[in-house]
Amino acid sequence: MSIDTRAEKPARLGGNLLGVTMLVVAFVVSLIVSTVNTLRIERPNETIIRIAHWQLEKGYREALDIAIKEYQRRNPGVKIEQMGVTEKLYNQWINTQLISGTAPDLCEMGQSNMLTKDEYTVKYFIPLSNLITRPNPYNANNNLKDTPWKETLLDGMRGGFREGLQEYYGVPTTLISMRLFVNRTLLKQATGSDALPETFGEWMAQCRAIREYAKKTGQERSLIPIVSCYGIQSIKGTYEVPFTSSYERELDLDLNGDVLPIETYIGYRKKQVTLQDPSMQALFRSMKMVGDQMQLGFSGMDRQTAQYTFANQRAAFLSTGSWDASGVAQQAETSGFDLAVIQMPLPAEDEEFGAYIRGRQNEASSNGAGVYGVYKNSKHAEQALDFMMFLTSREGNEILNQNSEWPPLTIGAKPSKLMEPFQPDPRGYNARVSLGFGPRVTQVINAELVNYFQGFAPFSEFERIYNEVILDPRRGGDWAWWNEYDLRRRDVRNKERVLAQDLALELITPGSRDPNRTRRAVLQQLTRYNGTDYLWLFRTEREADPFVAWKDFQPVFP
Repeated sequence: MSIDTRAEKPARLGGNLLGVTMLVVAFVVSLIVSTVNTLRIERPNETIIRIAHWQLEKGYREALDIAIKEYQRRNPGVKIEQMGVTEKLYNQWINTQLISGTAPDLCEMGQSNMLTKDEYTVKYFIPLSNLITRPNPYNANNNLKDTPWKETLLDGMRGGFREGLQEYYGVPTTLISMRLFVNRTLLKQATGSDALPETFGEWMAQCRAIREYAKKTGQERSLIPIVSCYGIQSIKGTYEVPFTSSYERELDLDLNGDVLPIETYIGYRKKQVTLQDPSMQALFRSMKMVGDQMQLGFSGMDRQTAQYTFANQRAAFLSTGSWDASGVAQQAETSGFDLAVIQMPLPAEDEEFGAYIRGRQNEASSNGAGVYGVYKNSKHAEQALDFMMFLTSREGNEILNQNSEWPPLTIGAKPSKLMEPFQPDPRGYNARVSLGFGPRVTQVINAELVNYFQGFAPFSEFERIYNEVILDPRRGGDWAWWNEYDLRRRDVRNKERVLAQDLALELITPGSRDPNRTRRAVLQQLTRYNGTDYLWLFRTEREADPFVAWKDFQPVFP
């Protein structure tokens, strides 16, 4: 039997014409939008500055808009457009923009290798060291008028400093800090009192009371004491300094007041620090107690789920950062519960673990966040930098951070009432034991230690695996040491190019070189000397020939 297909041809032809028509319409619309955007950006009588960031938390974009409007009022003819991109896409998006030469004038630094690695930073962004030593003109009406711009920020602009390049490549705009949010209404229902915990022991007692309350009320599966937006590792980070800063005297080889991962590794091999030390055991056991008060399998809980759980009064305590405070406060108001914010409670002297606490972590040395770099190919780089001056002036920083309800960074800028508990605490210490040395070891810590905190494996299992990997010559501490040596050698080469450039520019234009930066770079070159400091350290501390121990990783050696 034959089938007559002649009747189908008109329908098929009509479908093809419809598809072609839609394609042509889409192309024309795309061309029009592209042309309009190009004309808008390249409008000759108006300066357009684009600023890109991934801060989509509640209030930030609105606050930045308020600061932008005030800046535009003072600078007629200048228009600033913000481009908010979700952090999940920011990496790919900004890489594409940089490679294609269409990056925004101001880019928030981070998330992408091209925004964090020195070789890309030099290629795509403008060094700012010569500019930030001048006073900020937007501070002309306050007591910072004669202060160098970088010294008007609480962190001395360290958030934008690149150690490897000895240059400032970004301008920070805010501070960040981790805190513990408390649902006082739920706390009172469960314990009979809304008194905030002042010590670690009190906190754990309240958590146990909440567990009992959940059992009595049939909420055992739905009500939990503690949730965290960033897992238990972020909580552990706030306790590492209190429990382990006392190791500084033995482990700090370069006497810089901090303990680097390589110094911890050296001390670990020399048994100056072990996982069985009382202070280390106190840290691990206290975090296990915290893990016991979190949801079973808490490592799978993401930021949104943690906030949702807390907002719906299914958790009494939430660990997160200052950037989430505004959203959490609004959720508390909507849900109708009393909210408080405190620092993580430390064990008191007469409590368990109290004997191992040296002091609180010092937050005064925290680097600023929300760092923006100026794109090297920007047509309006000077104007973009001027906007950053306004944004970090006392008035501009106050506008940005009070409206976004983030902690201000500029000296004298007043925080909003919500941000008062998030202001940096200058008391305490900085040094901590850093067990994660190298990517493989860090991976083991993040996986196996969390298994212990969740109750999925005994501590002895973590200790066995950690010892196995940290002492593995191909994946552990020795490999990480070689990798640091290799990075130092490459870094020294990069600095040699920078110094050669500086000398050439000085010959062409006398006085163009920043003498302070040159001195810092030369001093670092002398002390590191092609990574010889790490070679010497290996021979001294490990009593081994690095070229023999690292023979499998030798292709980059001279």
